[in-house]
Amino acid sequence: MRTSWATDPDRGYGGIRKGSAQAVMGNHEINAVAWHSSDPLNPGDFLRYHKLKKNMNQHRAFLKQVGGDVNLHRELADWFLTLPLCLDYSVALGGSLTAYRRDGESILDSGKLVWV
Repeated sequence: MRTSWATDPDRGYGGIRKGSAQAVMGNHEINAVAWHSSDPLNPGDFLRYHKLKKNMNQHRAFLKQVGGDVNLHRELADWFLTLPLCLDYSVALGGSLTAYRRDGESILDSGKLVWV
């Protein structure tokens, strides 16, 4: 299997587990979680509909990166749920904010951020 963000011990998942990298939650992670999560209101279904071609194609890209290990899929989906939506590197002190932005946005609109 080729090395990817999911399997490389020094980048991505491996680096984050070791503390040498950081990540934020984005739509790809949310999609993977929903694909693997049962829908509590519709037994037998998942939160991300499996029969929609667009969803299947997106999930196929995930599988291409992580391979066919079902246990790794569940481990990653569970781990995705622990990711923050943003990382604050002391913005008030001249640092930076790292957050996922939607495709097509060249900058983060600070008016859309919610500080907690």
